[in-house]
Amino acid sequence: MIGPVYSKPGQGGGLYLSVMVTNRLRRTSTTKHETAAWRVFAAVPVSDAVREQMRDIQTALAPQGWPMRWVRPELAHLTLRFYGNVASDRVPDLASQIAPVAQAARPLRLEASTIGAFPSEHRPRVIWLGLVGDVKPLEALAGAVTSATSAFGPPERRPFAPHITLARLRDGAAAPSDFRAVADRITRCAVPFVVDRLQLIRSELGPGGPTYTTIHEWQLGALPEIDDHG
Repeated sequence: MIGPVYSKPGQGGGLYLSVMVTNRLRRTSTTKHETAAWRVFAAVPVSDAVREQMRDIQTALAPQGWPMRWVRPELAHLTLRFYGNVASDRVPDLASQIAPVAQAARPLRLEASTIGAFPSEHRPRVIWLGLVGDVKPLEALAGAVTSATSAFGPPERRPFAPHITLARLRDGAAAPSDFRAVADRITRCAVPFVVDRLQLIRSELGPGGPTYTTIHEWQLGALPEIDDHG
């Protein structure tokens, strides 16, 4: 809606009105064509057995009353590259850069086993479930994804450290001092799983935590053979 426009004597009222209308139309056109930003990351999924293992560990740790935000197991994944906000009209281009990496990769065999913390066990801000098995190939996959998509997201300055996040320390809270002693008392066994897919995921933040939507998914290559002869 255009409000009253007053002509300035001797300065061309008709031209003044025309400019006002043109500017309003230009702003309306710009608004219609603004592109939404999507918060996205590349990841590989974990198995239902790993999610159940997460629940068991979280149930064992929760009675300590540590000021942690526990990750919902149904949201568990292994992040390979976090891109932050990407214009939605660039997401197809991002996906096209990831696709060849997935096609060249092979499935990986991993085991979720150890419990650890970042930045250290004496000052845990992130509690995680560690991995063994095809960790080096997983690191290579993350490196290939990062190299292929270097035009997207901020530069990655931290080395890739494969883990499954169990909990994060609440903002402003003191880190627990007894983490290692408590973690060592938890009975657990290694849970094997196969990584056979690569995903591009959108994260939408809300008051109840993040919501993840898989917007692209690619199958990795053929399963590696298992040596039955020891």
